[in-house]
Amino acid sequence: MSRSEAIQKVLDSDPDGRRSQTRKPFADNLRIAPYDGSTHPDDEDFYEVSGKDLSASGMGFFTPDPPKGEIVLALGDRSASIYLTGTVVHVRPGFSNANNNTL
Repeated sequence: MSRSEAIQKVLDSDPDGRRSQTRKPFADNLRIAPYDGSTHPDDEDFYEVSGKDLSASGMGFFTPDPPKGEIVLALGDRSASIYLTGTVVHVRPGFSNANNNTL
């Protein structure tokens, strides 16, 4: 088994049995920023992360700097972004999973 195959196997596993919904691949880039619960972050507060997967109740993404607590996700290009709020509920090295809601 190659290194990339081994990494993918770990990422695809669900050792805790927490996933109750099917996740679909989502490899697009998106931007995230910390969220204080009331004030929309400025554009310079956002940084790019790589999408992994998504379901009706959450999404996974890769980032070298995992966020904590509330975040805003920006999908699409800067001129026509869709913004979602989310709460980070699980972090693994190189992987964050946020439950999201529309903003």
